[in-house]
Amino acid sequence: MGLFLFYNARIMQLFINDDRGVLISSLFLALITHTCKAFAHGGSAEELLLWMISASLFFLVRAIAESRAFSRLESFLTGAFVSFTLLIKFNVLGFYLGVILFVLLWYIKNKYYNQLFESIGYFMLGLIGVILPVLFYFIVNDAVYELWEVYFYNNIFIYDTPQFSNQVPANLPPVLMRIGRIGQ
Repeated sequence: MGLFLFYNARIMQLFINDDRGVLISSLFLALITHTCKAFAHGGSAEELLLWMISASLFFLVRAIAESRAFSRLESFLTGAFVSFTLLIKFNVLGFYLGVILFVLLWYIKNKYYNQLFESIGYFMLGLIGVILPVLFYFIVNDAVYELWEVYFYNNIFIYDTPQFSNQVPANLPPVLMRIGRIGQ
């Protein structure tokens, strides 16, 4: 959560010159985030990805504010963040798809053609640098099919089907309620 607040404060500093305003806004953002049901218990995939999304957004907003292309490090880190997102919760990749399309159009509009290819190269290095060791692990352990089936196929095609939903016992909540009353 700390890195999420740090990068959001950095984004605010691009637009707000008052440090007190940034501090108050950051505290308000922390309060909102901690009271959100998705982050109330900690450890969720979204919470893990939140700082990466915030950092990527900071890279984008700062580059636009400074009228420049992404630096090599920003491109590399954004590629690595995309890989982490793919491996942690792939349906959050929609955010990065939007960022990539925006950056592509923004580079073309501003005629950053040389920087476009450099940014793509460093982005791909970050992407591959994270994904290759993971793929290597699954290849060495002869588990590439299981990676595909369990993480991608089941989550895309099976998770929301009635057959999957019916596997959870319908009477589970009343049973848990009875367990809670034992000894009262």
